[in-house]
Amino acid sequence: MRRSLSSVALGLGLMWCAAPAAAQEGALPAAAGDVSPEQVLQQAEGFVKKREYAKAESAYQEVLARDPKQAAAWAGLAKVYHRNKRWKEAADLLARGRAELGATWAEGTYLLAYTQRKAGNPREAIALYQAYLELVSDDPDGVFGLAASFEEAGQPAEAREAYARYIQVEKRPSEQKWVDKARERVEALQAAAPAPQIKLANPEAAPPATAEAVKPPAAVDPAALRRQGEEAFAAKSWDKAAAAWTAAADADPDDWETRYKLGVARALCGDLPGAVQAWEAALALNPSLRVAQERIQQAQAKLAAQSEGGADDPRLTASPAERLALAQEYLQAQRWSMALRAADAALDATPDDGAAHHARALALMGLARYDEAEAALEIALGARPGDGAVMLALGQCALQRGDTPRARWMLRRGLDRLDPTAAAYPDLRAVLERLDAVASAR
Repeated sequence: MRRSLSSVALGLGLMWCAAPAAAQEGALPAAAGDVSPEQVLQQAEGFVKKREYAKAESAYQEVLARDPKQAAAWAGLAKVYHRNKRWKEAADLLARGRAELGATWAEGTYLLAYTQRKAGNPREAIALYQAYLELVSDDPDGVFGLAASFEEAGQPAEAREAYARYIQVEKRPSEQKWVDKARERVEALQAAAPAPQIKLANPEAAPPATAEAVKPPAAVDPAALRRQGEEAFAAKSWDKAAAAWTAAADADPDDWETRYKLGVARALCGDLPGAVQAWEAALALNPSLRVAQERIQQAQAKLAAQSEGGADDPRLTASPAERLALAQEYLQAQRWSMALRAADAALDATPDDGAAHHARALALMGLARYDEAEAALEIALGARPGDGAVMLALGQCALQRGDTPRARWMLRRGLDRLDPTAAAYPDLRAVLERLDAVASAR
């Protein structure tokens, strides 16, 4: 449902647009204690079996709003998006799920790899499939996905090798058709490969080779390559640093630190997908590396902003008022990543601006990052005490987290501020009545 925005309560309308689909239709998540998240999860899975995907989507969203550690709900909702070819939404969802559950969540890593491949991003898919196969060694589905991604990325030699590996590891009789397809791909890729050029030696042109003349290639020294990278980075030669650190990482498969630095160098070169790939690899080797996770989220946000368009909007560097107006414009268009970027730009110029913190919070809610949104809203409320729209947004965040008492309190306070005559916002009042009824029935 789309709602028009009044000049009095712009933030309220935007907040309501930012709510999940279920909330927009009035079916907001049940209060904690109504039914358990596990019961709602069972309902969602039942809806999937009956092919009632819209209902399944709403149910999965309710589970995640109340218990974001439910891995089955993240996976189930992603698969619902897959059925409707909503690849970008699935990728954003799974990225948030991996941030919540950790990079060692194997199913989420596999699903995100599959999603990126279907979305036409084979390079990202390759890095994710490789990370998945480090968690679940030689899983046939992961190996086949990696092979297909290599082929789509224009890496035929790697694709042939991965398809051949799939043929070796696939033991399930039900998957024989995929084994046959892998054999077909190996043959096709082999046929397309250029024939090697063979030079016939002229025995009179050179003396016969001796043991001293035929020397093995020099061993790669990862430490020396790392030093080269450090020197190039210090000289701000980002591309040379990236090249040296790539070679060092290839030579040392357990070196997470070099992979992290490689991500930084690639980001400075403007290669954000490559940076994410390097940071994903570092995080797979060292799951406690929170800074890598933060870098990944920042890079993915920038990539999302670029995909939404407007990444180079000159108003991002205009006056604080113009930056805030740009954020509100993007919020109305539900371009959440760009709205977040514009709000952050406004806050760079005026860090204490309550309206900019409010806009930032609404963008975060649109991205389903409710904990961060709630923190921004608290700052906004401190700067603008008694702001009813901010209170309503805080109530929505509390509802998403399953904190019914806080949700009721904030919603009631916000409605009293914005609508003391109870003449407007019937949907919000219906939600509040429902929460009150559940609370009184306990």
